[in-house]
Amino acid sequence: MLEGRYTRTGPATAPAAPGCIYDDAAYLASFSGAATLVAEIAGGPQALDQISLRLVSLPPPPAGPSPFDSRAEDLSRCSSIRESLPGGGSRTWTAIKHPIVNTGGEAGYAVVYMLPDGTGIRHIQVGARKGTLCVETETKTLSDAAVLQAARGLAATINKVMARVGS
Repeated sequence: MLEGRYTRTGPATAPAAPGCIYDDAAYLASFSGAATLVAEIAGGPQALDQISLRLVSLPPPPAGPSPFDSRAEDLSRCSSIRESLPGGGSRTWTAIKHPIVNTGGEAGYAVVYMLPDGTGIRHIQVGARKGTLCVETETKTLSDAAVLQAARGLAATINKVMARVGS
């Protein structure tokens, strides 16, 4: 399931990639007045072969960047990410990569990471915002060779959703 918010831990003007904190509760709470839909798209028989999808219809824009835009900006630059877990505790995402994909959105991100659990699973997240519609997707793979194809597939899913729903 998609989770998280990214906040910079370094100075706001840092030219290099900062470390980030991923906090799902804070991110979702920041969408005051938004309508949210979460879905799972089943794939083949493998447990990893599925797509998590979250759609957020934003209320009229507040003064300043939307929570999604802040996430997209940070995620595109983060060199290290520490995830805050429900109930306390945290874990660090490793082997972070930023594949280049085209979502056609006004703001967007793509990030690949692994967890320190020894499974070797690559988590791929792609998100985009167009107008007041945000679409975030996630899938997993066991192979580095499959990461770019998976990221492109998530971007294609986002493009299809945005084309059907509009903004």
